Amino acid sequence: MLQDRGNIKWGALMLPEHLQLLREWKKSVNAEPPRKLSEWELDEIQENISRAAADKMHVKLTVWEEGNYKEYNGVIKKIIPYRRELVFITLSSTKFLSFDQIYSAKTESNFDISEI
Repeated sequence: MLQDRGNIKWGALMLPEHLQLLREWKKSVNAEPPRKLSEWELDEIQENISRAAADKMHVKLTVWEEGNYKEYNGVIKKIIPYRRELVFITLSSTKFLSFDQIYSAKTESNFDISEI
């Protein structure tokens, strides 16, 4: 009986560009759409970000990036209103996050800023 190797046998016939496009297509198909936030949620996010920036508090942000929600922990260094961005410092890097990317913000008041 003949054994079929499935998609493996076709991989050698495909160009690397085609394989890359197939991988990107799979990511886009599996990506979930961002949900709409209510006015109450937007107000809560704004209050938490304002308080965290003023008091230099530790904050956990949930951000929409590349088709998925990601969480970042750190401190808000600066708010840039005319560009609608935050300068956010994590343990490993500094990020510029757009206001439109942020889906939740939770503050922790018992965090020491000297750890970052």
